[in-house]
Amino acid sequence: MTQTDPAQKPASHFSTFSLLLACAVALRLFLPAILPHGADTRFCLEGLNDEPSHYNYTRYLANSRGFPIQYSSTADEDAFLLNEYEYYQPPLNYLLGAPFNRVFGQAAGLYFGRLISVICGLLTLLICYKVLQQLSLSETARKAAVLFLALLPAHAYFCSIVSNDALSWLLAQLILLQLMRIVQLDESDSSNDIIRQTALLGIWLTLGMYTKSSLSMFFPLAVLVLLYSLYSTRDARIALGVATALLTSSLLAAPWYLRNLRLYGSLFALETGFGRPQMWIDSLGDALDVVKATIRLIWFPMQHVREGVALSGMLYLNASVLAAAGALWVRYLIVRRIKSFQEFLLYAALLLSIAAYIRLNIFWFNAEGRYLFPAVTSITYVMIIPLVDLMRRFGPTANYATVALVSLHPWLYLFAVRC
Repeated sequence: MTQTDPAQKPASHFSTFSLLLACAVALRLFLPAILPHGADTRFCLEGLNDEPSHYNYTRYLANSRGFPIQYSSTADEDAFLLNEYEYYQPPLNYLLGAPFNRVFGQAAGLYFGRLISVICGLLTLLICYKVLQQLSLSETARKAAVLFLALLPAHAYFCSIVSNDALSWLLAQLILLQLMRIVQLDESDSSNDIIRQTALLGIWLTLGMYTKSSLSMFFPLAVLVLLYSLYSTRDARIALGVATALLTSSLLAAPWYLRNLRLYGSLFALETGFGRPQMWIDSLGDALDVVKATIRLIWFPMQHVREGVALSGMLYLNASVLAAAGALWVRYLIVRRIKSFQEFLLYAALLLSIAAYIRLNIFWFNAEGRYLFPAVTSITYVMIIPLVDLMRRFGPTANYATVALVSLHPWLYLFAVRC
C-alpha cells in the first residue's frame, strides 16, 4: 500500500527540502576544494591518507602504456611514504582520470579526479531515489532518505577525494536498481524489453567488477533474482537473460582477475592490498573494538580526533542514534512486514555487505564504515524510512528537519579534532 502524506502546504516543505539539498550539494562542492591532499589538516579538516596512493595510480596510467604492479601493502612500514599500495585495484576509476592528468598536469588532474568522485556521489543520490521509487514509498519518505545520504559526512567526504569508492557505490546502486526492475518483468513484457533490461544488468556488473572487487556481492543477488523469476513468472526468457548477464559480465571481467591470480596468487588480491591475513578477532574485546571503530567511522571518517570526553560523548551519541534507528526499524518491520521481493533485495544487499565486512575485519581488522557503502541505499532505508513512518503525522517539513539533524550531528566531532 502506498503511503500518503498528510495535508501540507506544498511550497513550505518543497522549499525546506530544496534548501537542505542545496546546502548538501554546496558542501559536496566545497569539500574537494578545501580538503588537503593526504593525511594533512587544513582548517581543522583532515585529508585521506589513501588519496596519494589512489592518485599515483592515475598518474601511472597517464604516463605509462601498461598497468602498474604492486610490490608493497599498507602493512609495510613505508607504505604511506611510497603511496603505491592501491595498484591491485581494478582500473576503471583511474582510467577515467588519466587522460585529463596527462593533458593538464598533476595539480589539475588531482582536482579532476576529485570532481569525478563528486559527480558519482551526486548521481548516487539520484539512483538512491529511483531505487526507493520501486518500493511504493511516499514522496516525503524518498526525499528524506536522499537528504540523509546527501548530508551524511562519511559519504560526502569519500565522494570528495580521489579514490574508487564513489564510482563503486554509484555502480552498486545501479546494479541494485536494475535487479529491482528485472523483478518487475513478467510474461507480458516483450523479448526486446527483457533483453534490454538484462543487458543493462550485465553492463553494470562488468563496470562494477572493473571498479572494485567488493561489487562481486551482487552476483549472488542476481542469482536470487534469476531463481525468483523462474518461481514467480515461470518465464524462461527472464531467467535466461539474467544468466546471460552473469556469464557475460564474468567473462568480460575475468582478464583482470586472472591477472591478479597470475601476479599475486589471488583473484581479488586482498592479501596484496592489506597484507598477510591473520586472525585479528579472537576475543570479545577485539570484537568491541571493531564495533566502536565502525560506529565512529561510518558517521565521521576523519581520524584526527583526540581521545577524551568529547570523543567518548560522541561515540555514545552515535551509538544511541544507531540504537534508536534499529529499534524503529524492528517496530517498522513487525508492523509492516516485508511487502515485496524488491524490499527483500534491499535487506539481502545489506546482509551480504555486512558479511563481507565481518570477514574483512576478522582477517585484516580494517574497521571503516565506508566498506559497508555498497549497500548505502539499504543503510539509508533502514535508518530513515521507519523514522519518517513514525513522524508522518507531523508533515514533510518536520521530517526533513529531523533527518538533517540526524545526518549532520557527526560534525560535532570537529570539537574533538587536532587542528
